Amino acid sequence: KTWMFSRAFSAEYPLKKCMEGLFQRLPNRKYVRTDLATEIFTTNANGVFVFGNLTNSMGGPGSTWTELSADWTTNSNNCSDWTSSAAGAGIRAFGNSTTAQAIEANTAGCSSSFKIYCVEQ
Repeated sequence: KTWMFSRAFSAEYPLKKCMEGLFQRLPNRKYVRTDLATEIFTTNANGVFVFGNLTNSMGGPGSTWTELSADWTTNSNNCSDWTSSAAGAGIRAFGNSTTAQAIEANTAGCSSSFKIYCVEQ
């Protein structure tokens, strides 16, 4: 199961299902890095991570495309719904951040090449 953001999927929260029936908001669920040990965050009883500080960063240094605002809502800066590297901007985050910059740091030109977050349930 994947955590991807696109207007086509109307993702409001990263723990909201990405495509109908695929990604579920799971209450009190611990999310970890690929080492399966390092905790990133734990969701609340509603299956949502209420942003404060992450337990650990989501990844290492470098930028990540997210299309998210710091409150987990989608942001209109999305490189024409991720279909264009021409003029425009997308929301990027910093993979090594433990603050809201882990999902929204600033905008970057659509010709930039960044990582994406991938979540497995």
